[in-house]
Amino acid sequence: MDLDSPLIFISYRVGRLGGVMAEYAEDKLRVLEKLGITTFVITSLASLPNDRKGVRYFRIPSISWSEFSKQINSLKIRNQSIPWPALFFYPISFTLGRLIDKLLLKKLGSSPGGNWSWSFMCLPVVFFLSIKYRIRSLFATGSASAGLVGAIVFRALRAQFFYEIPDPLIGSTMARNPFQQKRIGRLERFLIQNSSKTVFNSKVAASDAMVRNPDFADKIYTIYPGAWVFHHYGKAQPRSKFTFVHLGSLYGSRNLDLFFSALERVIEEDSLNSSDFQVVNVGHINEDQINRYSSVVEFISIPNLEREHAIEFAISCNVLLLIQHEDSRSAESIPFKIYDYLNLNLPIISILDNSEILDLLGEYLELASNIKDLDLLKQSIRKSLTWITDKSDIQDSSIDSTQQFLSILKTKTD
Repeated sequence: MDLDSPLIFISYRVGRLGGVMAEYAEDKLRVLEKLGITTFVITSLASLPNDRKGVRYFRIPSISWSEFSKQINSLKIRNQSIPWPALFFYPISFTLGRLIDKLLLKKLGSSPGGNWSWSFMCLPVVFFLSIKYRIRSLFATGSASAGLVGAIVFRALRAQFFYEIPDPLIGSTMARNPFQQKRIGRLERFLIQNSSKTVFNSKVAASDAMVRNPDFADKIYTIYPGAWVFHHYGKAQPRSKFTFVHLGSLYGSRNLDLFFSALERVIEEDSLNSSDFQVVNVGHINEDQINRYSSVVEFISIPNLEREHAIEFAISCNVLLLIQHEDSRSAESIPFKIYDYLNLNLPIISILDNSEILDLLGEYLELASNIKDLDLLKQSIRKSLTWITDKSDIQDSSIDSTQQFLSILKTKTD
């Protein structure tokens, strides 16, 4: 890609969407702003973009009434004004969009969602921008609907199209019937075939995609995204107790049950004072878990924070917790938070079911354990209590987000 040329950036989620930060997309927009690349962002109506130099946003509604309603309600919940063009879109979505919902529901046999109708609403905008500004490079990340826009424009205009898939479209634990699997498999093949490069964020996901699409294996890559380095880590004051912190929501088989069992035994076996410790979760967690964990040591549950605020809070703690699901879904993906964790230069206790993450942990590999290995987790906790980190010399992660994004945009001829 010519870095002096403008770029179209397609992502259903940008900035804040329904209280959820689309970190993987937002970091890349930070990189584009830093590099001074003129960027046109195509995103959903419900996104709340951050103002960036050289970046122009186009917030596109879904024609599907079910999805359009969700986008409007999301804005209302966050006390955001509804863009005036969207008001004129109401009657179209209410009539034609409701018909589309029924047809898709009948055709697909399940809730159609609105991302597909969003993608087709995006197409004329992307075609217009591509032709008017002679844009030859497109990048899409996240949902397959974003990829579909890029793939169609790639096929029609022969522009360069780079597609990043943070989470695989087809996973071994995804509960889908054979018809759905076949349909999504055809979609994945179409997206890979009609791209200059398709990038997965894990080696396992990329390898599986190559097996499914052997004739397009040369278009499939693994590139770890890295995370943007924020430069205010040193502002936070250390907490009064030795604090373990987990950033993110906990649910189902991804929980702190094993960690608390191990921590309780370490306190008992080593004759430690439980009042000297606290565990904090920043994100959603069930009330019954809060009550259960609080019986071991002080447990604090903090609702979702903006990413920068969560990172700033984390630097005041002693140890970071990385928890994966107990089922096999974690073997196919790498949580984005690990890159923020690495940038913090704090010890990371990892409870994993993904050997690929071990290669990313560096010195913190000593603190990693299997999702069911209580004894190894106890050893990790003991090591973390005496871990020495020089917070006066914060080191950036070796995975640089700018270089990683540039490697995505690099073609064989560059």
